[in-house]
Amino acid sequence: MISTTVQAATTARFPAKTNTATWIGCVDSCATDGILFGEESELDLAGAEQLPGMEGLGAHVWYKGLPRRFVAGCVYDPVKNDVVIGAQVTLLDAGGTPVATCETDWAGDWIFEQVEPAAYTARIEAAGYETAHVPADATEADLNTGDLPLQAAR
Repeated sequence: MISTTVQAATTARFPAKTNTATWIGCVDSCATDGILFGEESELDLAGAEQLPGMEGLGAHVWYKGLPRRFVAGCVYDPVKNDVVIGAQVTLLDAGGTPVATCETDWAGDWIFEQVEPAAYTARIEAAGYETAHVPADATEADLNTGDLPLQAAR
């Protein structure tokens, strides 16, 4: 089966009727291997997937690097009226299992990119502050939790 693999950070639309000769010429001159054309059995399809909703339609266009959701926010100290730098943020799945961790940057910002659509909890920990747990539902869309105040430890 002839197949096309597209490696891109964004999705692309292809006309229902494509001139195969045009595709082959484009693929032959693609310096980045952004588009691969050939037999599915001969292509490296590891990590490739079809666009959601295209399964079972007979489409043979595979994508690598499809964009996923992001969850982001900013941590600050409301008493000092300043951001909290270096706080550890852990993204937890619905069962409480850590999915990813990061630290807040110089602006108190944190971000988890390329996460699967799901409901998460962001656990925020920093020395001298109480641990905060913030719902982070990225099921339907990307999520910026906004500014999150940390309370001083008691």
